Amino acid sequence: ADEDYGTDEAAAEVLNAAGTCLLQCWDKWEPSILQSKTSDSVACAISELIPQAMGLLSYFLSHRDVDVSSCVVPMAMQLLETLKRQQAEDRQGVVRNVIGHHFVALSEIPKLLSVIYQQLHYSESSNSEPDGDEEALEEAEEEVHRGRIRRLFLKCIRVVPELSLEFVCSMLSELQPPLSDLRWPRAEAALRLVYHFGEGLGPKNQTLCQSGAFPTVLAAVHQSDIGMHPHWCVKTLYLELSVRYVKRLEGQPELVRLVLDRMCSSLTSPHHTLRARVCFLLKSMVKTLGADVTPFAVVVLNGVRQILFMVDSPLGDSDRTHLFEIGALLINYATRVPEQQAAHLESFVRPLLNDVEALIGQAQLATHEDTRHFMGNSVALKLSYLATLSKSSSRDTSHLSVVYGTILQVSVKALTAMVTHPMVRSKFMVVLHRMVSCLDNALLLDLLPQPMELLVSHQPTVSSDMSTESDVEDLVAMVNQLMIKYHIRLGPVLEPLLMVLLSRLVDRMPSDDKQQPHDRSIRLAMQRHYFLVLQHVAAHGLSPVLLGPTNRPHLETLLNTVVCGIRDVDDPMAKKTCISTVVHLSRNWLSPTYTDPAIHAAFTAFVMDQVVPTSLQTIIAPGFRRKDPGCVRVVGEVAVLLRELAIIIGPSFTQSLVNQVLPAYSFPSNLSQEVGNQLKEPSTSLNADGLRKVLREGIQAMASGHR
Repeated sequence: ADEDYGTDEAAAEVLNAAGTCLLQCWDKWEPSILQSKTSDSVACAISELIPQAMGLLSYFLSHRDVDVSSCVVPMAMQLLETLKRQQAEDRQGVVRNVIGHHFVALSEIPKLLSVIYQQLHYSESSNSEPDGDEEALEEAEEEVHRGRIRRLFLKCIRVVPELSLEFVCSMLSELQPPLSDLRWPRAEAALRLVYHFGEGLGPKNQTLCQSGAFPTVLAAVHQSDIGMHPHWCVKTLYLELSVRYVKRLEGQPELVRLVLDRMCSSLTSPHHTLRARVCFLLKSMVKTLGADVTPFAVVVLNGVRQILFMVDSPLGDSDRTHLFEIGALLINYATRVPEQQAAHLESFVRPLLNDVEALIGQAQLATHEDTRHFMGNSVALKLSYLATLSKSSSRDTSHLSVVYGTILQVSVKALTAMVTHPMVRSKFMVVLHRMVSCLDNALLLDLLPQPMELLVSHQPTVSSDMSTESDVEDLVAMVNQLMIKYHIRLGPVLEPLLMVLLSRLVDRMPSDDKQQPHDRSIRLAMQRHYFLVLQHVAAHGLSPVLLGPTNRPHLETLLNTVVCGIRDVDDPMAKKTCISTVVHLSRNWLSPTYTDPAIHAAFTAFVMDQVVPTSLQTIIAPGFRRKDPGCVRVVGEVAVLLRELAIIIGPSFTQSLVNQVLPAYSFPSNLSQEVGNQLKEPSTSLNADGLRKVLREGIQAMASGHR
């Protein structure tokens, strides 16, 4: 038998090569023959050979050996290309039977669709546990082959959508009820025809999905009992199909209820793949339905909660995350009554909070480090669930503030007890991110000092692996989010921690003598974080923090670091961030209304003596990549800085820049005068496009001069 299959495979390869060549030749010859209305011996030979090749195509494509069948898939694809070409000619009114010999590709499509349907069937033994590596390899090869067949079917649908729909309806009409008793390969193959039909249509033919026979087919599928088929493959595909065409259920609440019931019943399936998939599919369906799920929200919500908190739940961690997210969505749809929403949220949150507090107590009594680490992982997982439950589509969450406040308080307890556990720190920051959006400002600000101090002080001082890289990224993102949200109100929390955080970032930078790519990437990442924190301090009204008793002694060092970032860090993003920091500080400290004359005078000297010269030196340096998009943005930020200084300081700055600073760097004199003209125009620093253009012209002229 193996030798026969080997012979068939060789024959199939020959047929594929010859048949594809014949079809390509016919695509070349037939248009000219139809145009001249005369035939020749070559065309006659091709037209006689193609029908014979089509018969062999059906034989080999339907072969039980997937290696043999796969060999002729390219020929089948070429047949569809020939059909596309003939359809285009037919639309132009070409008469195809004016010559003695002709081949109509459309006549072969019904047979091709039948073979495709046959090849879509799994064998009865498929999807069971493979017995050894050899069986596993065979199953993998069969799945690859079915993937090719599915792509062939999709192309058929795209080329002949009406005929394909007629075939789908015909195959489904042959199924005898009850469909839950069908052999599972046949039930799965029939559902797959429906599942792929909408995908194959493409955007131009979607009307076939929206009206006519296909919506009737979908309704019949839902009304049948195929969704209750005992085999997990059939049930999974039915639910996938339901989500793919969920918009076709609009205005049919009885079908929506039917699908939701089947999904919820599948959450406790003994098959892990079906369980995992339905958790994701239910979430997708709820998101797509939106407010249309409201009539069923309470029932689904109660079912999800029972499954989540049942003893010995079979759900995995990722499955539970999907269900908690479903719970968060459904709480908003279940009721608009604030008290009832709070009660629903409390029913999900309270068991998790109890688990967290119990784990904290057990961890404090544990004597082995491995035990404490395991409990820390469990607490981190519970915190992630709590963060997921706070994902709400409702903008007004004031009626939920008591529940959210309890979540944050227990999360702070967990962080305090397990602050050395990196996953607990990470998941606490996720909770805090969510609470910034959900919780009352005053309550959050009252609770912030302790966790912020713990998070900053327990940052690793040495970069050891990717988990610690993520840790510092999460912390910087959280601090920046808090600055954006609270502005100067965050000052009392940030003032004692700012230098500690910046010192941690510096400590994590590999030394300059380490030149490995990994070391350079870590150094650059830490530099970006460092400058981004300073930029947020300056941009969001927190510059008084820099002048507080803790940070004022370090102010000169911080400002010099910004100048080093402009000059020495080979990264356009870091350079732009540093210049932006100076722009924002200038708006505060150089303003005529600023009340600290010492800071005003010192910062003016710092900007004029260091920042402006360094910024100009950077963008006119021979190695500056003037065409790089990041470097173009650096030039734009320099233009913003110069215009800001011209607005704040006045004509004296413009005169100094044009007559002294720019000539010192051999900036073209005509363009220097144009810089002065741009700075004299009444405008804001936000509109510095003209000045940026002049600076780029000057950079280009100087680069040409260097060459």
